[in-house]
Amino acid sequence: MIIIEVDHDVDQVLTQMATRLGTTRNYALRKILNLDVKRTQPAVHKKDTDSIPKPHLKSQNIQTELIPFVVGSIYKFGCKATKADVEKDIFELFKNEFMKPYYNEIVGYTVPRWKHNIAWARLKAKHLGLIKEPEESGRGIWELSERGVKYYESFFLNHATKSIESPIPTKSNRDSGLKFTI
Repeated sequence: MIIIEVDHDVDQVLTQMATRLGTTRNYALRKILNLDVKRTQPAVHKKDTDSIPKPHLKSQNIQTELIPFVVGSIYKFGCKATKADVEKDIFELFKNEFMKPYYNEIVGYTVPRWKHNIAWARLKAKHLGLIKEPEESGRGIWELSERGVKYYESFFLNHATKSIESPIPTKSNRDSGLKFTI
């Protein structure tokens, strides 16, 4: 691997293009230069990312913090949305954060960290009973369960003008109605 220096504005454009493609800046360059883009992209190894500062997060678990936004995004699309629509919607909400190099690192196969975190948030929401199983809604379709709709409506609609932390249902209160922790 060869390291090159580029101007800040060039880096910004490459990062934006890579983000739109859901991949790395190297892949974006390969696409611009009409090079073989079918090559498997190697995962970023820890030694390659030691110098990249980690963004400040409210908690140690960004996936849990994303649950209300995944539920809200699905609700916005009529309680049923494609994975791509949800990812695009959440990316727009967190564009400034997700544009940072940390969130564009490849963490699994060819998946950037920001998409990986959204997928894990969906899985956690599914385990909490907020999103239906893929067998019910179809592959690549994310659909809110009745509990997910109630979760959205009880929090987002009742607290739309208040500034409070997003409630995350816990495993212990999963089957106990709408008692969410705040």
